[in-house]
Amino acid sequence: MVLLKRIRIVFVMFISLFMVSASVNAEDDSATNAVEVHGMFQGLGLLEALNDNSRNNDRISLYQRQSLLRVNGNYDDLTYSIEIAFGGEETTKSNTVLSLLDYYVDVPLISEMLYIRVGQFRVPYSRERLVNSGTMQFVDRSINTLGFNVGRDSGFAVHGNYENYTAALGIFTGGGMETPIRYLPQKLGVPMIVLRAGYNIMDKNIFAIDQSPVDSELTKYAIYFNGLYTKDSRIGHSSVLSNKQTDISLLYNKNWNPYLRAITNASQVEIGELMQIGLDCAAQTKISDVLLSAEAEVNHGTYSNAFGAIKLTGSECKIAALYEPCEVALRYAMIIPDKNFGYADFGVGRTNSIWPLVDDKYIYEITPALTIYFKEHHLKLVFDAPMGIDVPVVQEENIGAYNLMAMPDQASLVTTLPYGTLIPRQNTAAIRVMFQFMF
Repeated sequence: MVLLKRIRIVFVMFISLFMVSASVNAEDDSATNAVEVHGMFQGLGLLEALNDNSRNNDRISLYQRQSLLRVNGNYDDLTYSIEIAFGGEETTKSNTVLSLLDYYVDVPLISEMLYIRVGQFRVPYSRERLVNSGTMQFVDRSINTLGFNVGRDSGFAVHGNYENYTAALGIFTGGGMETPIRYLPQKLGVPMIVLRAGYNIMDKNIFAIDQSPVDSELTKYAIYFNGLYTKDSRIGHSSVLSNKQTDISLLYNKNWNPYLRAITNASQVEIGELMQIGLDCAAQTKISDVLLSAEAEVNHGTYSNAFGAIKLTGSECKIAALYEPCEVALRYAMIIPDKNFGYADFGVGRTNSIWPLVDDKYIYEITPALTIYFKEHHLKLVFDAPMGIDVPVVQEENIGAYNLMAMPDQASLVTTLPYGTLIPRQNTAAIRVMFQFMF
């Protein structure tokens, strides 16, 4: 596997360089063809503090967070993008290697006004989730994204602009990235339908947002409505939502949503409906040599089936000031969990019990950040310090404590507590340092 991975990396790099060379040397085609190659590397250092009954309260870690290669180009009036992951975010789940992030083409329907995007790409929902990671003012996204993450998926979206109004309406599988081809029996529901629409004189791309713009002298702003709906489809022995491998929100995490594990009398996974709505906005202005920016977002989601329903509300807001080469930012985020969140033991021959996880007490996160830029933002250091308030923290006997806002799947450890005992809450603190290089 390691050898095959290395061969793949070399092959992709060779093809990318060949494409660049071809676009430069083929003068006859230069008017209709253009290719750009970009890359990003992120190294992350982490110091975390929480109460641990078995091991040290303080932890320290060093990771390669992201290593990405992206190829953008156009052929006549078609534009395309390919982005591949090589670093720590390349996750192997089941029989799928989640290394292909984007692969799509934009086809014009009405010149410079309306396009259709086809392939695998970011689902147009939530400003915070759509922010390019290379332009973030923080090391990572907030707990708001943990609650409502949609991420990337395969499908198509019609998108366009009319004056300052912009919108994208897409239909997606709901199963996420790199779903393997399987010809399985199905009971069809409704595919994931997503709408993002708003008034925009700030963002260059409705699918990919720069959080820290550097090319503006003007006051700009944008406001968007987001909506999402899907009725799950039963696929083989499972369902689309319960089989998603990455970009999993708390609403369809099987360790938090007990109804995703529910089994019907016919020994089949029960299917349900997922709906999310949200509103987000952002603005920036420049005063003297200081670029000021702010954003805010609120989301609400529900999941329901014949066994029950859960709901979740969350929000985040941030302010930032850029005075080259330094930028300071402050972010506040919160989620309101549902007391019906729980870990389920549904199944034939089992107890059909649900261990409750949390009550509906708010979970907060406050994060100050400092970024230092070098080489015209191609190189930067980011320091931030996320502080969690009333965060659920679960203990594994003889192993240690897990912050469930950082490792939500460990919620299954609730089964080691007396039945009906909620996971204890803590205040947590961390310091993160990230080195980033982009070209």
